[in-house]
Amino acid sequence: MGCGASTPAGDAAPAKAAPAPKQAAAEPAPAATPAPPAEVPAANEGAAADTPAPAPADDKPAEETAPPAPGRPPVTQRAVSLAWLSAFAAGLPDNAQTAAAAAGAVVSPATGGGGSSYVEAMLTGAVHESEPENNVSSGRPYQYVIHDRNRPLYETATMLRKHFTSKAAALGETPEGAAAAADGTFVWMDLLAVDGGAAATEYGSDPLAVVREAVGGAESVVLVLEDNGTALGQLGCLAELAVAGDAGKRVHMLTYDLDLEALGNAISDLDPAAAAYAGPPASRAAVASAVAGAAAVKAVLAGAVEADLPPGTTREMSESGAAWSGELPPGTSWTEYIESLDRAARLLETLGRTDQSEALYRRVLAATEAAVGPDHEHTLTSASNLATMLHEHGKLSAAEPLLRRVLAAQERSKGEAHMDTAAAMDALAFLLQEQGKHAEAEAVFRRALAAYEAACGPETREALTAVNNLALSLKEQDRLSEAEPLYARALSGLEARLGPDHHDTLAALNNLAVLLKAQGRLEDAEPLYRRALEGSSRLSGPEHPDTLSATNNLAALLQAQGKPADAEPLYRRALEGREAALGPDHPDTLASVNNLAVLLQAQGQNAAAEPLFRRAMAGWEGRLGPDHPDTLTAIWNLGVILEALDRPAEALELYEREAAGRARRGDTARAEQRQEFITRLKEKLGQ
Repeated sequence: MGCGASTPAGDAAPAKAAPAPKQAAAEPAPAATPAPPAEVPAANEGAAADTPAPAPADDKPAEETAPPAPGRPPVTQRAVSLAWLSAFAAGLPDNAQTAAAAAGAVVSPATGGGGSSYVEAMLTGAVHESEPENNVSSGRPYQYVIHDRNRPLYETATMLRKHFTSKAAALGETPEGAAAAADGTFVWMDLLAVDGGAAATEYGSDPLAVVREAVGGAESVVLVLEDNGTALGQLGCLAELAVAGDAGKRVHMLTYDLDLEALGNAISDLDPAAAAYAGPPASRAAVASAVAGAAAVKAVLAGAVEADLPPGTTREMSESGAAWSGELPPGTSWTEYIESLDRAARLLETLGRTDQSEALYRRVLAATEAAVGPDHEHTLTSASNLATMLHEHGKLSAAEPLLRRVLAAQERSKGEAHMDTAAAMDALAFLLQEQGKHAEAEAVFRRALAAYEAACGPETREALTAVNNLALSLKEQDRLSEAEPLYARALSGLEARLGPDHHDTLAALNNLAVLLKAQGRLEDAEPLYRRALEGSSRLSGPEHPDTLSATNNLAALLQAQGKPADAEPLYRRALEGREAALGPDHPDTLASVNNLAVLLQAQGQNAAAEPLFRRAMAGWEGRLGPDHPDTLTAIWNLGVILEALDRPAEALELYEREAAGRARRGDTARAEQRQEFITRLKEKLGQ
């Protein structure tokens, strides 16, 4: 079957600083009283990965399908040798010709447009190919290939050849022997193995019957991913992965030269409901039914990542956790070992396998330290990566010593007035701020600003970002009058350096507007919010996520001005736009769900707000985990609604759950504050 033909609300940093500056985010909307206030999440502009869970086994009997016509070779005997596939692809008129185009221009005419596959035509002599008996599997072992038909067939064949050559070399073959082993590998490709190279029609109405049979007979499954991972946006490819998972087949992910960020984005955006489908429209529902959901597909991908770890890694880690013997797998260099572990760690994090990812990040750090020493730049990068991962997943106390170690090492080797040292300061300061250690965070932010100014000048983008970060720290401490001139300096400097409609300038504009709103200067803030929205619309278009954030922020201001009728359509526009652009379960979409719910609650529409708060809570918990700040905000907000609906027992359970999560994150101030509400409800319930 072919596929295809985080950050505090309202504050944004103009540019990225380690680990990341605060990006433009949706603002908080006030909640109704006397119930405790509902909150907008601390961060709703950052992307995060689902936390996938293995799909339950399907205990329904497989549907019976009619066998192929008598005399035709079974589907499982229609794989071709990789040597033949490479020659076939090289012989196409253009190396850029896609598999879909080759099917239409070469395969279909050779088979009369249907009724037979290209492989069958090879065996019967309908198309002239030399030695078809050697180049068709005819019962020999084969590998099933999942590929995007919109990708050049020559590139797909090249990636397959590289994969199987490397695999043979890893088993000790000489270069010549590895190349010969790759040539002799048989690969099953829908393009050549099914009727006309177009669709699996020979088994009747079930569009996946051929896929199930071919996957079931394969030794393993190979997923070929292109530059942007677009195969993961094709429903056919997702269905093939799901079939492979149901069959218990080992899946290999070929990602040679693929940018990790692009692959991470493709995985994060994986949405079977929105995936493209190139098959007949009438068969879409049947194909979609094979995909249990994004979590099931991600579980298959996670298994593929783990299966391709260096030999012995999974077993050793299951026996000793992140501890490492210090020995490299046979035939593996330090560089190869570290790079493979680092890539796997990043992918598993994106796939929601947090524990496995953390263990691999720790292994990367240990291996890098053993290879080049504790203060080498590569070791410090590994320590920073581990700290960032821990920070993003709420393990703040575990991240802190790593960030302090990195900062101390950078100061020793490069001095205080260096960009890398300043970036390490920023990373530590953001962590301290999230831990509620505001005084120490402010001091470190001030040091970072001085370091950036000394390293690259006071009017550079980096220094102005540091100005913004210090302003944010002061704002977090309610020192608004001190923060205002810093935000104004950042805006003025960025506007002069980058222009009025640059993304960084618009983010700084938003930050100043947020501050004015926090000071109660709503009339002063409104023109800034409107300017930010207009500028983002010009720069990126009305449906761009940045524009939708600006729309949300203006809605929050109008709500604060007591204009809920004006705010509601903007909140709904932001929600609808994010659902269309990002999907229903994206963190930003869930933030809009929360914001609309807050508005409804403020108008006394608690019954209407409850399902929205429940959706936000379930979505954030599924994507970000139970202790993420956004999840905890949603739990609190739902408790607020339930208390207002006179359901105190349910509200108490949620308040206690939220407070426990805050305490686990190290947010002791917020956890202690919640005790007032918990105590009041317990007294009301006679506990």
